Amino acid sequence: MVKQKQFSLIAWALAVLLVGCSTPQKSYPRTQAPAVPETKENVAVQIPEDKRDANSADPVHFLEVPAMTGSAELNFEVAVPAVLLDRMWQMSIYPEIQVLAKDGTVADTVKLGRILLSGDKLLAQQKRDNELADSLMAVAADSVNYQGGRTRREFIRRNMPEKEEGQTSGDISNWYSLDEMKAIDHYSYMPKIRQYRQMQKDAEALRNSPDTGAAIISAVISDPKGGFVCPFTETIATNPRLSQAIAYADGYIVDNYGTLLYTFPRTDTAVFQLRTSCQFMKEKERYIHKVIRRKTDANTAFNLDFKAGKSDIDPNMGKNAQGLADIRRTIAEVLGNENFQLDSIVVTAHCSPEGSRKANDGLSKKRSQSVCSHFDGIAKQLVDSVNALGTGRNLPTIRFVSRALAENWPLLDELIAKDSTITDKQKDNYAKKIAKVSDWDKREAQLRKQPYFKHVKDSLYPRLRVVNFNFRMGRTDMKKDTIMTTKIDTVYKKGVDFLRECEYAQALPFLEQYPDDYNYAACLVGLERYAEAIKLLEKNKKRDADINYLLALAHTRNGNSKAAVACYLEAVKQDPAMKEKAMQEPDMADLIKKHNLN
Repeated sequence: MVKQKQFSLIAWALAVLLVGCSTPQKSYPRTQAPAVPETKENVAVQIPEDKRDANSADPVHFLEVPAMTGSAELNFEVAVPAVLLDRMWQMSIYPEIQVLAKDGTVADTVKLGRILLSGDKLLAQQKRDNELADSLMAVAADSVNYQGGRTRREFIRRNMPEKEEGQTSGDISNWYSLDEMKAIDHYSYMPKIRQYRQMQKDAEALRNSPDTGAAIISAVISDPKGGFVCPFTETIATNPRLSQAIAYADGYIVDNYGTLLYTFPRTDTAVFQLRTSCQFMKEKERYIHKVIRRKTDANTAFNLDFKAGKSDIDPNMGKNAQGLADIRRTIAEVLGNENFQLDSIVVTAHCSPEGSRKANDGLSKKRSQSVCSHFDGIAKQLVDSVNALGTGRNLPTIRFVSRALAENWPLLDELIAKDSTITDKQKDNYAKKIAKVSDWDKREAQLRKQPYFKHVKDSLYPRLRVVNFNFRMGRTDMKKDTIMTTKIDTVYKKGVDFLRECEYAQALPFLEQYPDDYNYAACLVGLERYAEAIKLLEKNKKRDADINYLLALAHTRNGNSKAAVACYLEAVKQDPAMKEKAMQEPDMADLIKKHNLN
């Protein structure tokens, strides 16, 4: 019986505390949240005023944005009208961005987190309610073990100080009449305290639900008309398959207890048209360029023996008969080749290092002239023979050009290095000492002192007395030195494929192999390497409208408005369609507007 009375007393004390703490305030009663007005106004998602395009048909909700290096920066704001704000409401707004592909499908959805707007009176009420709940919970905690004398006195001291004086021991319930005890039982607030605390927890969970993202409150700024504006700047990844990014929002209004008062319809959208530098690329294929020289040379060397100090050709000397026959046969083969037309033959005669350089220089010239004279008559006979065949070919007279190289030291160096009779030590001594002497006569004098000189004179010197024939010919079926094949250049194609996808970094290694190509410049613009792109484009002496327009864009983004204007005007002069193209490019549209170019 005592315990029952003691519990009733605690319940009565809690009731007194609750009544005392819930003295009516000047704010709205908890059960009477203001009604949401009937209005057509809604939360708006729109383009910020400083970002709007005056030339757009709907500048508030539509904007073209450049997508540089595979990304685009979107600027928009969420505006809340004053009619949807109240000092006792809490509004949650959830902005999102949908990225659309060119076929209209949703390629990606970006959730940006929650905007939380709470009225000042609602915040004050929440603070008082939280303090009240904390106080009641403290009382409930104190009452758990009130039977002990010390705990009972502490409870009286905290909650009924007027009864503390004179209280020593005994049954506290004796202080109250039966009617008072019934009233305490009737007004017990323990269940209501637990219910209220749960409501507070539910409301707090709703406000800070982790799946809604962090609440955005610091970025909210006041609107002159009494509403609020929350600005957003979001960067999204782009590629040529994407066409638009659409920003919108939805949300709801609740009261202090999380009770849903109003769900506003999805807002109007802010539409961003994505424009990438890929639009400047040219869809073209390159074919393999094969360089075949129209003017070509055929070199061959023949050994002809001459008597010491003599320049006349002796067909009976050594292997001269065979050498002369080989030369005649080679000339005839060249003349008979219908793909080539022989223009001239350069004859270069060489001497061995015997004797002075001056004497050898004169001797080599005489030997070269002797060979030219000998074969000039033979060549004329061969030409007449071909022309007489009636094939339609009319060969011109072959011109012989005489040249001479006094002493053929380069060939001697090569022969000594490969010779098996000369030791490695001797070869090393020759290469490091003798071959380094610049004066040919002194060099030959040192060589004569070497123990292996007799071998050089007998075996190697004769091989130095050669006559080189250089046949200079032109292809009869070619007018240019370079021909284009029908084989597609796969390296260039890979670069263009990456460029089409706005994968500029991947396209660069392929396209930089074509330093004069337009698409290489477009790739550099996509990588924001404007100075390099400008330098490349300006080297082109035949600037068409596309090149001038890309130059204008690069100059604009590089901060040179004067050069940009000049290039743009030239592009429009060459192709008036560039004017419309420029109006669709934000950077160019700004240039046109700023300088009143239209």
